[in-house]
Amino acid sequence: MGLFTPFRRARRRRILAERPIPDELWDWVIKEHPIFRYLREEERARLREFATIFLAEKIFDPVGDAKIDDELRLSVAAQAVLPLVGLDIDWYDDWSTVIVMPREYEVRKKDYDEAGVVHEYDDEFSGEAFDLGPVALSRVDIEASG
Repeated sequence: MGLFTPFRRARRRRILAERPIPDELWDWVIKEHPIFRYLREEERARLREFATIFLAEKIFDPVGDAKIDDELRLSVAAQAVLPLVGLDIDWYDDWSTVIVMPREYEVRKKDYDEAGVVHEYDDEFSGEAFDLGPVALSRVDIEASG
């Protein structure tokens, strides 16, 4: 247990009490993403709690003309925390920023084969996660995720 764990828990309890996800927005995300419909009621409640904490603790940073609205933020948050429903939200404490790109983006990649030969190529990404953050996502692909 870390030195700041009791403070983090208290802050998160306050977030859950003071900044709940509105019911109509939560109903929208459940309807929009079929994967959430099959969760048991207690799993769905935990998903909502984790999504609420995620929204409070993560910064959404748009790039270019990428627009970020409440639906997009909740869509990202709910899908991001789904794998943690049986674990703990603390798994995401090491990073804080979600970069939202307007669309897919090209990345120059470099690979080495067994002989040590370098192969460079351009690849198109719809998102990626960097060690210790941030996470970059394409708005177009976020919208298509439902």
